[in-house]
Amino acid sequence: MKRLKVLCSFLLAGVATLNFFPTEACSQAQEEISASIKESKSADSIQHSELRHTRMTRDEDKNPLSLDVAITSFVKDGVTVDLVGVVHIGEKEYYQKLNQIFTGYDKVLYELVAAEGTKVSSRKNKGGIHTPICDILGLESQLEFVDYDAKNFVHADLSPSELGDAMREGGQSVSDLVFSGAYTSYKQQLKDPVKTEVMGLKLVLGFFSPKRDKVLKTAMAEQFADLEESMQQLGGDIDKLLIKRRNTKALEVLKKELGNPGNKRIAIFYGAGHNYDFANRLEAEFGMKYEKQVWLTAWDL
Repeated sequence: MKRLKVLCSFLLAGVATLNFFPTEACSQAQEEISASIKESKSADSIQHSELRHTRMTRDEDKNPLSLDVAITSFVKDGVTVDLVGVVHIGEKEYYQKLNQIFTGYDKVLYELVAAEGTKVSSRKNKGGIHTPICDILGLESQLEFVDYDAKNFVHADLSPSELGDAMREGGQSVSDLVFSGAYTSYKQQLKDPVKTEVMGLKLVLGFFSPKRDKVLKTAMAEQFADLEESMQQLGGDIDKLLIKRRNTKALEVLKKELGNPGNKRIAIFYGAGHNYDFANRLEAEFGMKYEKQVWLTAWDL
């Protein structure tokens, strides 16, 4: 159970893109998919402090239907910046829908811990460390189906050397971050041991269930849906390095792109776990105002 919660937290934070470390348009598109996008919440109906970026939709009997991820819009002076959150494993149709949505932006700033000029489409085994999880859950990897070669895509993340420098400055290593995440997750679970045991039992039974992929997918979706709690479990050092430091890089690129008057619609395409920090900083540092949220189904449960 501990490993599951840490894994979910890291996937939400976008850490899955670390397998790139070297060891080795238009409004019409929006209209076409509008019928499949779930309800929008306007600034009048929700307070910024109440924003969530992932959720689980249930039916009237509380049975899980889907894991959903938000697109959160901020506006200022005729410019829209959308936080297009993502989970790094999902339904193929989810990523295809995102590709359609991205055609409606002037620029899409994307996360990828990789050297400048890295081409996702040219890599073998693009799914990387996602592949075993995808096989178990019957899902697909973001890296397999998102069109990173689109002309409006702009790299907006640290390179491996930049991330390495940031880790050394903080006196950290990858193992330090993993152990820190595991320890903070353990402390969080002690606050609700019954919930932890129930979830652990679901996972054990799920591995032996004839519907293993559905049972395990639902159990993991419950962790993804509780984004705020999961991100708290990452701990201060991890949050500072893997969320805020990488977000700072993305916002530097955003500032540059906003300097082009032709860029009226910009997407920040990052793991949903980054968006609580992005939302706060778009308001505090860029003077933007929250406008609305729409929801996309990432996992059909």
